[in-house]
Amino acid sequence: MSKTTQKQFEIFQEEVNKWVDMLGLYEWDVHVSIDEMNAHGQCQFDLVNRKAIVELSDELQKTNALESEIRLCALHEVLHILIGKLYIMSRNRKWNDEEYTEEEHVVINRLIKVLQ
Repeated sequence: MSKTTQKQFEIFQEEVNKWVDMLGLYEWDVHVSIDEMNAHGQCQFDLVNRKAIVELSDELQKTNALESEIRLCALHEVLHILIGKLYIMSRNRKWNDEEYTEEEHVVINRLIKVLQ
């Protein structure tokens, strides 16, 4: 494995910020960092406090990871934030159908803004 370069991290960070903005995730406090992991990236979030940490691996699996791969990884991790509440709701049966449908439409409406 190769160490992640500053340039790779900057690309990742810029892309995370771009997608947070494009998806209108303004209520989230999103931090971007580098950490040791077995994947290219990961996202941890606190739904109650609306805080997320989006991380890039400190050692990418390719010496010269393509910029497009880094950008796609950033988008993938930000999408975890976008669907985070739905993920939590699907695992916790205390939510009712109305709340689930409401959150589903929050996601749909954010995607419509980006895709139009």
